[in-house]
Amino acid sequence: MKTNFFNFVAAAVMAAAIISCAHQQDRRGTGFSESMLHQSEILPKVILLVQDDDVEKSAEKQSRLKELTKKLASNTHEIDQKLHASSDPALQFVSRDFSKDLDGTLALMDDNKWSQARTNLSKVTHYCVACHTMQQGPSMTGSIQDDLKNLTPLQRGDYYAALRNFDEAIISYEQGLRDTKLAKENPRAWDEAVQKLLAITVRVKDNASLTLEVISQFFDADSYPKDLVDSAHRWRRQAKEWRNSRGAGNKRNPGSIDKSGKPEKSEKKDLMAEARKLYEQASHLSGKGKADSFLLYLRASSALHTYLSDAQNSRDQEALLLSGRTAKALANMNFWTFPEDYFKACAAVDEKTTIAEQCRTELAQQNGGK
Repeated sequence: MKTNFFNFVAAAVMAAAIISCAHQQDRRGTGFSESMLHQSEILPKVILLVQDDDVEKSAEKQSRLKELTKKLASNTHEIDQKLHASSDPALQFVSRDFSKDLDGTLALMDDNKWSQARTNLSKVTHYCVACHTMQQGPSMTGSIQDDLKNLTPLQRGDYYAALRNFDEAIISYEQGLRDTKLAKENPRAWDEAVQKLLAITVRVKDNASLTLEVISQFFDADSYPKDLVDSAHRWRRQAKEWRNSRGAGNKRNPGSIDKSGKPEKSEKKDLMAEARKLYEQASHLSGKGKADSFLLYLRASSALHTYLSDAQNSRDQEALLLSGRTAKALANMNFWTFPEDYFKACAAVDEKTTIAEQCRTELAQQNGGK
């Protein structure tokens, strides 16, 4: 059941993102902090238990997994309620969807449909947003005590990412992706893993030099799948351009972030200008191959997320429309996104604007023209 393990880890990554972001958004409630602490204690246990093939036939392990899933759901509901006051629309979307998925999974467990329950957990990969949330946030504990010897390097990468131990995640992903055998025998798994790794270097680390280093090392190892080589060459050129635009400080605009971590006024304009430019560049490349534009879309989504996380910008229709279009482009590459939520939020701000009409059109297209 390795596939379901990968998918559930993605769910855990997303839950971890909610926790860390919520931790930054609201530190006032002691009870809320406690629920986040409980969540961080549950996640490692669930991640390792769900990979056990005996779960579907062991009543004891089923009981344990169900108990842990109930606790996970309870804490997620509490976090979801707290995030309704959050200024960040992405956090609200993902928290709500994760809560719904956990409720559905528990219903399947109640019906003793364990195979379907595990399959249901895999669906959360489509809106897992761990890697595009906060650049800052606490790492969770637990990995030192856990037995990881039976996990592959890529599984360990997923595990560490779920606990926000991103440095260890990078090391594990790099180790797994240098495996030329994996690239030949399972290029799809290789592709998905390198997407997660680049999401960390771009969305979490916001580091152009690290991104370039990561991309380059797999050329040195000759481990890129054949179908991805041309796109990887383009990624490397894009990463070099990104690094050169940042300068020695590797920052968007040094000194433009205030003490609270929010962008200052000049930076807000810069973020939107950056997002527009990156989206236009990525859109132009999409016709040549979806993978070619992946890195640019990642960078656009990072800039947009930072912009929308500010309460003053959370109802900016242009930013919501662009976020939806960027999410749609990344979703086509199976990258854990939910464009329809952005389009709905955009249209709801002011139904009479031209942008609202564009958002409704995008939403209709997303729903199959209905």
